[in-house]
Amino acid sequence: MKTFTPTEVTGFASRLGLPLDSETLERIMDHVGGHPYLVHLMLYHLARNPASREQLFHTETAARDVFRDHLHRYLIQFQRDEKLAGAMKDVVMGIGCKDLRMVERLEAAGLVRRDETEQVIPVCRLYAEFFKKELA
Repeated sequence: MKTFTPTEVTGFASRLGLPLDSETLERIMDHVGGHPYLVHLMLYHLARNPASREQLFHTETAARDVFRDHLHRYLIQFQRDEKLAGAMKDVVMGIGCKDLRMVERLEAAGLVRRDETEQVIPVCRLYAEFFKKELA
């Protein structure tokens, strides 16, 4: 999955009439990792309700509100496929995943990526925090 760069996120935000300071941009990139759909949701909600800014960066609150449907679609998939759920749980717990087939499925779903050392990690902090809690 191709993710947005900070420059692309800034451009997208400006098209929504939402100027981003460097701190907010950094927080967005940390929280949703440039994931296009998550960036879109986050910027849309920031543009519509600037007062909700802090809630969007609080995973537990955002998971019940802005990102609820998106995250729960994955939970349903994990309920149907225990092996995939176990692989994601291992990733968010920092154990990693040795099953290449499961890694490929998680990558294809946009949930994980390989870092510079080839470790399998969640693509963003939102996924890491949410699935760590939900799959524990």
